[in-house]
Amino acid sequence: MRKTYIVHKCIDPMSVRSLCIQQHWYTRGTTLEYEAMLQSLLDEHHMSRDDITDQDIIELAENIVQHSDLATMDDDPVVSIAFELARLVTTIFEAV
Repeated sequence: MRKTYIVHKCIDPMSVRSLCIQQHWYTRGTTLEYEAMLQSLLDEHHMSRDDITDQDIIELAENIVQHSDLATMDDDPVVSIAFELARLVTTIFEAV
């Protein structure tokens, strides 16, 4: 009998926070905007969402670009930031 698998993808908000601090991102956003961005990575139980999509990563990168001073970034900042965010994704495979 063939098993079915479910793939869960999540990003730890504290890892995103650490990356923003390390890279000096989100320096032009308010505290409320920053908290909302990090909260978007949590589910209704305040656990890391396990359904992060590629589009979510792009939207997160766009949010960071919108609230950051990125004058020194050479490439397309959304692409560069999305790449770094994607490196934080944890993928979990579940057999059902």
